[in-house]
Amino acid sequence: SAPLLLYDSSGALVAALGTWPGLERARVTLDGEPARLPPPFARTFLIRSRGRATAVTVTDSLDLSLYRDTTLVLRLIGPAPAAGPSRADLASWELALKRDFPDVAERYLRAIHEAPRVPTLPALEGLGLDDLGRLWIGYRRLATDSLRRWLVLAPDGAPLGHLDLPALPLQALPGGRELLDIAGDRLALLREVPTGEPYVEVRRFHP
Repeated sequence: SAPLLLYDSSGALVAALGTWPGLERARVTLDGEPARLPPPFARTFLIRSRGRATAVTVTDSLDLSLYRDTTLVLRLIGPAPAAGPSRADLASWELALKRDFPDVAERYLRAIHEAPRVPTLPALEGLGLDDLGRLWIGYRRLATDSLRRWLVLAPDGAPLGHLDLPALPLQALPGGRELLDIAGDRLALLREVPTGEPYVEVRRFHP
């Protein structure tokens, strides 16, 4: 675990919000050179801020805290961590890895084969916070799924509904987030053309 520290725009420390599990990194050798690589199903923390609000959670189960400035205003505790990855999960992840990163997939798989990893699958893979303080929680999906389900919660934690939105082809390696921003009745999604170049798609939703 690592402390979560809040700084203002001048760089001065404002508050310590607690300790949170960090993104696991396996120290391995890749092509003879030391490297720090993420295991495929890491327990991490995600932060999404808008205005004075900040939401923090871990991914193997829902343990979410919502802050206004440095004041804790909501704590959500969700299901217990899921079971470990099944053969189908691993096969789906490896297939997508080889499809999307053909030049490095085999070396990456060899490098992390003996690396330590968390024993459970993530329950969450996305977190957003819109301009009205609503929380957007993205559920885990198989690497080959084209859609991700997002649960939308009111600032007090009450469920408002859900949306199925396009998912990026693979999010097992560090990269951009799918849900870039939500304001008013519009949301911005990070998308990719078939050759991998990213672009931004803006959609309008009707509550």
